[in-house]
Amino acid sequence: MSRAWMVAVAAVMLLAGMGQAQTGLLGTGGGQSKGPYVVLAGVGKFDDAAIPERPTAVKDVRDLAKIFGDPQYYTTADRVIVLTSTPEGTEKKATKVAILNAFHEALVNTAPGDTIVLGLFGRGGASGENTCFLATDTKFADRATTAVLGNDLKGDLRAADDRNVCILTDIDFKWAATGKDFIKDLPTLSDFLNPLLNLDDGTESLPTKNKVMFLSTSIAVVPLTKGENGLFASVLKDGLTGGADAKEVAEGGESDGVVTVDELAAYLEKHSAVLAKEIGKTDREKKSTPIVIPNDKDLEDFPMANFALTKNPKATAEVDRRLKVLKDLRDKNSISAEVAAEGKRLIERMPKLKSRRELRKMYEAFADDPKAVDAFLASRGKYVENLKLPEDEARKFAGTTLQALGIAREKSIKKISGGEWAAHAVQGLYWKLNEPLPADLAALLKEPKTLADSKIEPLFVDARSRLGKREDLARDKDIDVTIAMMFAQSGDRYAAYYDKDTVKKIESQLRGEFRGIGIHIVQDLVQDGIRVVSPIKGSPAYRAGIKAGDVIVEVKRDVDPQGNPLAADQPRVISTRGMKTEKAVEIILGKVGVPVTVVVERESDKGEKERHEYTMKRALVSVETVMGVKRDEKDEWNFYVDAENQIAYICVNQFSPTTYRDLATALVKLHRTGLKGLVLDLRFNGGGLLDQAVAMCDIFIEGGTIVSSRNRAGEERKYTARSGGPFSDLPIAVLVNDKSASASEVVSACLQDNKRGVLVGERTYGKGSVQTVEQFAATGGELKLTIARYYPPSGRNIDKMSTTGKPEEIWGVTPTPGYEVILKGDEKRDLEEFMKKRELIGAKEAPKKDPMEKEAKPFEDRQLAKALEYLRTKTKAENVKPGKKAG
Repeated sequence: MSRAWMVAVAAVMLLAGMGQAQTGLLGTGGGQSKGPYVVLAGVGKFDDAAIPERPTAVKDVRDLAKIFGDPQYYTTADRVIVLTSTPEGTEKKATKVAILNAFHEALVNTAPGDTIVLGLFGRGGASGENTCFLATDTKFADRATTAVLGNDLKGDLRAADDRNVCILTDIDFKWAATGKDFIKDLPTLSDFLNPLLNLDDGTESLPTKNKVMFLSTSIAVVPLTKGENGLFASVLKDGLTGGADAKEVAEGGESDGVVTVDELAAYLEKHSAVLAKEIGKTDREKKSTPIVIPNDKDLEDFPMANFALTKNPKATAEVDRRLKVLKDLRDKNSISAEVAAEGKRLIERMPKLKSRRELRKMYEAFADDPKAVDAFLASRGKYVENLKLPEDEARKFAGTTLQALGIAREKSIKKISGGEWAAHAVQGLYWKLNEPLPADLAALLKEPKTLADSKIEPLFVDARSRLGKREDLARDKDIDVTIAMMFAQSGDRYAAYYDKDTVKKIESQLRGEFRGIGIHIVQDLVQDGIRVVSPIKGSPAYRAGIKAGDVIVEVKRDVDPQGNPLAADQPRVISTRGMKTEKAVEIILGKVGVPVTVVVERESDKGEKERHEYTMKRALVSVETVMGVKRDEKDEWNFYVDAENQIAYICVNQFSPTTYRDLATALVKLHRTGLKGLVLDLRFNGGGLLDQAVAMCDIFIEGGTIVSSRNRAGEERKYTARSGGPFSDLPIAVLVNDKSASASEVVSACLQDNKRGVLVGERTYGKGSVQTVEQFAATGGELKLTIARYYPPSGRNIDKMSTTGKPEEIWGVTPTPGYEVILKGDEKRDLEEFMKKRELIGAKEAPKKDPMEKEAKPFEDRQLAKALEYLRTKTKAENVKPGKKAG
């Protein structure tokens, strides 16, 4: 995925905006529409005896076909194609060719604006980097040619850019990785997602936002069953037939007769979590919930996509009655075509915006009592007039956005004209809001390079004014989203804008510290609260006694997070029931010294739930970035991985302002105990501060160049080492993998070029660029821009983005010959999970597995073993003494 803001397509829930150019009900394309089309493939039996049956797959698609083929819910039966491994009636055999042909038929039989639903239920696997859906005629050993691959659908997925596409999948990928010895890897789904979301076109254009993919669960979990159905299909059926339009999950808390993508996502998340807790046997299964892709977690207020899927018959009659009233009034010329069209849009689909919901209520009341036409039109006129944006607000928006544009234009390594930056801003704003860009603005921005600088500010004023007052753009959100979208399309995958709220959330990544009570938390859908993953060493939470596994059920406060008195409508006790992690972070983070109370539930030794209440003052909490092998009884790190040979292990997970200090402190202590060799683990380290990486290199080399950088003008800056680092003769083995990036690559390349030990593992990520993060006082946010590219002492290219990314090209940092150890699939995931768990404080052992499951083998780190093999040989051969200048 080529865009920084889409790098991690993490899926939680798809939320959507209102006010977009809606096609008709159920995503039809107006006068040219052919109507929705559905293709459902359920493969329960396979010609290849080596592939076990999955009987729920056939039952699932047959049940769904009855819903989708019923006009009261969706469309007619003749527009629903069902493919199964054991066809009955009009069903087709679910061969590879038949499945691909059926999806192509869906494209042929729909028009722009129509909706295509593709359901894939059965088993899957991986073939290299490709995702496999196993057809009934698939030979697993030849799955690269006999299974349905994401790339097989690529052409039709790209051709469907002007359709709404919803892919429903309940595919068991895990069976092939654990139940058989066929493969060790799991797919990445990228061959499905890239063409689905328009992420593989080689440009920085905005991805399509009319496509969505539902996964029954994580690809690393075996999907659950409920009776004769898969759990996913069981909940899906209820949601599609109206459950997802019920008041408790419906947009605006009111049924509007339509089940939309985001309503279905919310319904699946809520109800699947309850059932998974009941049905699941292992801890992972109990926490299994559906995944929706894409999701834009950091910009939930400016969501990406939403379209209607099915109708809710219980509510459509009332909607249809009101729509008929408006049509009759239009036919009698009692109201204008514009007013009738506006009312139709509002009544047939609940708006996302609260201000538009108020207007919707006006139309509903008018449709229920249409006699007072003049009074309604007068009230509507006043309301619409009220939605106009004052000119001074539009000018403030323009001035602030222009200020950010100027900084980006001046400092970015990308040479982009002011007109291009402006086009990215305006197009991105309208795209994010799901609003059609007015034709005259689109024409003006068609050739952005020719847009004069003097025209940019008036353009911003005009573009913002047309959107009017909206609560999703209030309090400078219009500026935040516009700058964010401007940076997202710049062609610099690492450029980003962080609004002030995001800065608070990610300041631990940017600065290695944050203001709060010092806990890592996640939303726990099973226990319906916020679970503490771990307290942070030395933090207020750690000192108070909060433990890993505690579930925060309430937050109490007498003041807001900044210490200000609470307003009348601000609660003093906040329940975390149904709360997302981001909301919990917002409540718990705050100003240093401001108190907050959390109420947690904890399981006692007798298995009973107990409540504990902790009151703490928020503090500046430093995040640990330097870690050892394991913690001792005082939660301090033990750094010796091989005490007998005096070989230490130090893992650096990011480069924050305290990393060099903490590393140096650990090395000095180790030196005093006779340190003779070091494993420096930089795996999964995405980088951080360049000065910390330079300082780290300085410890380990005799002198010379550490790294150099060149800006867009070609000006070079060299970072050189002092004469003889204190550990310049200490044998070192550096662990790296494909997640080691940026500052990690500075260190690993420097040590490699200076022949300081060996690099063990895999080729690194290939991020050879230098970013600067600047405060943007106008909003309280921060601007992140690439300002230079860096080069190791040898001068070779590190940056993958400057190449086509092919394996044979020069980019990244490669392991020392003979020390490449590649981990794939489950092995890499297990390593990452093992390393994360090692950081936790007070985490309980996982509950016993289901007796039917295979006993998990102790984790073996093959890359670490290779590093130790080198160091043991090295230290014995040279009889290494402790660092010559340490201490």
